[in-house]
Amino acid sequence: MNDDATFQPVMKCNVRRVGPRAVLLTGFTSEEATAIGELMRRIEAPDVRVIQCAAEAIDARIQDVLTAENPGEPAPADKLPRVLLMSGLSGSEFHDLMDKFHTTEAPRPIFAAATPNNLIFTVKELLIELLKEQRAMAAMQAARQPKAAVKKKDDE
Repeated sequence: MNDDATFQPVMKCNVRRVGPRAVLLTGFTSEEATAIGELMRRIEAPDVRVIQCAAEAIDARIQDVLTAENPGEPAPADKLPRVLLMSGLSGSEFHDLMDKFHTTEAPRPIFAAATPNNLIFTVKELLIELLKEQRAMAAMQAARQPKAAVKKKDDE
């Protein structure tokens, strides 16, 4: 893992980002994956493959999972964290997918973008990194919350 990896904003533009054109899903049901496929068509990205991660792909490299002809039987949704990895999308498609994701009625996942570094991670390594990042962000938000709550209480 790369300890100096940092969050990089994605600009809304027509330039395609790194990786094969695909969306990799973990922790999603087949119905939710179908809804995401429909959303890809609505945002005018019908050529983007929607891939549900197979249990046997957990130890495979992200690049290999994204390019596999037969991704295998999806892992049970309740066995993996909810992650949506976007690969090869333009900045505009990236933002459209995130902005309109709520229309799928699926619970919000961890959104991630493919990078040259994470394409060589295994699915398991990527999920661990994303969960660490999510916990760190939640801790930072929680650290800010009490101060705001205490200040508001003091103001009353």
